Amino acid sequence: MENSKLLDLLRVLQPKEIARLSDFIRSPFFNKQEVLVNLFDEIIRFAPNYQSPMLSKEAVFTRIFGENVPYNDTKTRLLMSDAVKLIEKFIAIDITENSEITQGINLLDFYITRQPKYFDPILKLARQVNEKHRKTSEMAYFHHNYLIELSIARFQSISNPSVQNNNIWEAARALDIYFLACKLRHYCNIYSLKQSIAVNEQLQMEETILRYMEVHNYCDIPILKIWYSAYLVITKSDEHHFELLCRYLQEYAGILSEWDLRNLYIYANNYCNRQFNKGNSRFYPIAFELFKRQIESKIIHDKGVFPQGVFKNMVTIAIRANETDWAYSFINNYYAMLPPPTQLITRHYSLAQVYLAKQDYEQTQKHIWEAQQQQNKDIYHKTAIYRLCIKLYYLTNEDELLENTLNTFRVFIHREKTVTETSRQSNRNFINTVFKLLELPFLPAEKTALYEQQLMAYEYVAERDWLLERIREIKSKSRL
Repeated sequence: MENSKLLDLLRVLQPKEIARLSDFIRSPFFNKQEVLVNLFDEIIRFAPNYQSPMLSKEAVFTRIFGENVPYNDTKTRLLMSDAVKLIEKFIAIDITENSEITQGINLLDFYITRQPKYFDPILKLARQVNEKHRKTSEMAYFHHNYLIELSIARFQSISNPSVQNNNIWEAARALDIYFLACKLRHYCNIYSLKQSIAVNEQLQMEETILRYMEVHNYCDIPILKIWYSAYLVITKSDEHHFELLCRYLQEYAGILSEWDLRNLYIYANNYCNRQFNKGNSRFYPIAFELFKRQIESKIIHDKGVFPQGVFKNMVTIAIRANETDWAYSFINNYYAMLPPPTQLITRHYSLAQVYLAKQDYEQTQKHIWEAQQQQNKDIYHKTAIYRLCIKLYYLTNEDELLENTLNTFRVFIHREKTVTETSRQSNRNFINTVFKLLELPFLPAEKTALYEQQLMAYEYVAERDWLLERIREIKSKSRL
């Protein structure tokens, strides 16, 4: 029973939900099998982890039916299946009951045909609740507003069929806004996905949707303004709309769901990343401020877990924005929120980055060593640590160690099957450029300019900014 769906469901329920589930199971309206109450009582004693030899199917069966009844596996499985169905029914009802607006809309539909005289008070209540929820999700507001206006139109068509029904147009407008917002959000998700993996599916109605919005002035509606700007940021790398998106993320944060807000910030951060890849360093302070906002609003981590990639990106950007002290505090304050398998390696790797930026090479080496001691098979960590070692050896003039590490890294990148082709090319270009850095001081000055142009021409190259800094340092020294 330990790995069953039944126990998996119970493990994710909160104590208050378990208490409500207990009442639900005991209600004869929902459950007419007393044996399911007994099963629940036998299992719930082992909350919250539900791990014990006494939770084997045989042990639970014996405690429910008695020692004199032979174990019946089929009967046990059917009982567990019925329990799962009952819990799923509870989850569905519990979510609905906790949604005032869903209750209100369902009641409107009931009163339209059953007791029309009570329709207006329920309508007033439903509208008040929907306005209240508008402050947390405007997209959901328009969806619910469509259902409310549709109920009014239906009510009027029954109670006063001869009177012109204007609510049908209000319902259509609310549906248009909800539909357009959903479409734009969908396009943003798809185009964002296309930037990391190959997606061949064609998007439906894209040109029609954009033209319709522009012709009918829908771009003035906040929820549509946000997603329209996000769409242009992702698809056109439009800087004007990037600035608008950053402003909207502050101005309209309250009308966005947490999930939408988190994704919109990701789109804004990805735009900054594309600018970094072009060598546009003025976006580092902008990206840094975007990340600070996400930390302050607590949307950057989901249910207390900090995504590893985002954590590393924040440290890198803080360092590039000359905020190394902030980066140091951030690492120590938040690394405990990383997924447990990556906590220590990410902490030591990130601290090594900070100390490298501070030119404290002894501490850098110490934290690189600590990171290398962690038995972590994540390819991202392995390649990042290789690059960190190469940067350290270059800055400390450890030429022999540097060349050995470059060659070892090159072999690793060539042989490692889990490296994506983009990452492989990016790291190869990094290795080749570092080898060129070693030659540049002995070459004519025009070669430096040529290598700088080549570096900027690479579509993919790891540590582009750091490499550019090194080339420009060499450039600044007088040579023949």
